[in-house]
Amino acid sequence: MPRRRRSRCATGAGARPRADARPPPARAACIPTDAQCCPSLLFAHRIYPESAYTFRSDALEPRPRDSAGEDDAPRRSRPCPAQPLPPVPFRKADPLSDTAASAPDATLSARARQLALGLLYPLKPGRLHDAPHLAARIVLDTLRRRQGPPEAARIAARPAGYGGIAWDVSTPTVLEAARRGFYPHSHVGPMKWWSPPQRAVMMLDKVHIARRFRRTMRASDAELCFDRDFSAVLDACAAPRPGRTPLTWITPRAKALYLRLHREGHAHSVEIRNAEGGLEGGLFGLTVGPVFSALSMFHTADNASKFAIVGLYHHLAEWGFTAVDHQVMSPWVETLGGTILRRDAFEALLKAPAPAAAAPGAWTALYRPVDTAAWQPSGQSAGEAGARAAA
Repeated sequence: MPRRRRSRCATGAGARPRADARPPPARAACIPTDAQCCPSLLFAHRIYPESAYTFRSDALEPRPRDSAGEDDAPRRSRPCPAQPLPPVPFRKADPLSDTAASAPDATLSARARQLALGLLYPLKPGRLHDAPHLAARIVLDTLRRRQGPPEAARIAARPAGYGGIAWDVSTPTVLEAARRGFYPHSHVGPMKWWSPPQRAVMMLDKVHIARRFRRTMRASDAELCFDRDFSAVLDACAAPRPGRTPLTWITPRAKALYLRLHREGHAHSVEIRNAEGGLEGGLFGLTVGPVFSALSMFHTADNASKFAIVGLYHHLAEWGFTAVDHQVMSPWVETLGGTILRRDAFEALLKAPAPAAAAPGAWTALYRPVDTAAWQPSGQSAGEAGARAAA
């Protein structure tokens, strides 16, 4: 019977190792985390190494060396314990870019609701006649994709004040657009430039405060502060209001934009806090030369947003500002003495010299509501102030 030829790849005791043979690759060791393995974490990290998810630095621990001087020695694999795997310890990174399409607090249902209500918003009875014109302008602007700040010559008559799609929302472009009287605004899709033909403005030398509201401020222990928690004010302004349609223009893109402007010292928050430090009301806006553009406000306690507005007027007047832009007139601002300016008059107001306080940087509060109760605007005489206060 012929002898069976021994295979070259045999690895028995009598096999002779080849001179050029390479050692077999070492098996991957299981990296323990708190005495437990997490292969799902390693799998996710290999598939999504550059994704929007960032792993906690404490999730993986370096494997301890067996002994000094044995770094190059092959390591034995460590068996994983037979017990349920822990959840993958990752968290979603905070999207602060202008192209962010979602935010941590923007759930799928909230985004679907925002999309549906935003698409229905132009179909409201008072806006339906402008819907075809808006759709045509959006298509045209999408094809052209003009960059840079908007121009007054391109403002549409229908819909009134539409200035085009805001493809560029960099800080220089937004500030230059604001100096021309434009602001970015949108419920769905990319932000659009708007400059309405009429603007609700409060001239700071024309503010008048009723005597009853002065008594309310004097009896309050609330505190006014600036820029302490801009993000919290932004979220509170974007939150749904009881009894109102849950539709907001403060989308994730808008949040990212104004958070960046706040970090650069151009956007500011006005905050009203109670004696325990809790946030009860406030507003946020943008500094535009001698004018502060108040963009949105909120309150969770009675009179909190009113304290914020009047306190803001007091500080801005003392710092040399001229007016506050409210975009649309509200009953409270009208009661305080707000007025309507045409677009050309508002643009002329923006060209006035800016005070020193308009320079980028954080603001510090000087007055509490109890101090503002005694404030009299510089443009009023003593008799006029007394007559208005008695009203």
